[in-house]
Amino acid sequence: FFSSRRRHTRLQGDWSSDVCSSDLEIVFHFPHYDKDELGPATAIVLGTQKLIHPYETNVPMLFDLSKDLGEQHDLAKERTSDVAALSQRMNDYLKSVGALMPTKNPNFDPAKAQPFEPKRGGKGGKGKGGPGGPMKPAAN
Repeated sequence: FFSSRRRHTRLQGDWSSDVCSSDLEIVFHFPHYDKDELGPATAIVLGTQKLIHPYETNVPMLFDLSKDLGEQHDLAKERTSDVAALSQRMNDYLKSVGALMPTKNPNFDPAKAQPFEPKRGGKGGKGKGGPGGPMKPAAN
């Protein structure tokens, strides 16, 4: 969803006009194995901050996208109050939309797990774990 705050931003490069944009809050929710080796995760972006919550480790990662667009410098340990505030916003949003949350898969056998291979476009790609991975979306 969007906040009601608005700001004006001057585009760089060949752009010649000011743009009025909202301070955007956006949530990405991946309660399954399909995105990357991070596994099931949810992320929230608010202003220049991005919080990622991976469900396998439950260790949040925080990035300042204005200074670290490549997400190389995790600030979670330095900015614990930002982590707490963004986590609360993210969890409130997920609850408000009735998002499915990952739960432990009781049938997962680590001995039979296949190594992660990035999904390669098209249908039928095979990601880490799949239906037999250690986490699966919880049924409502």
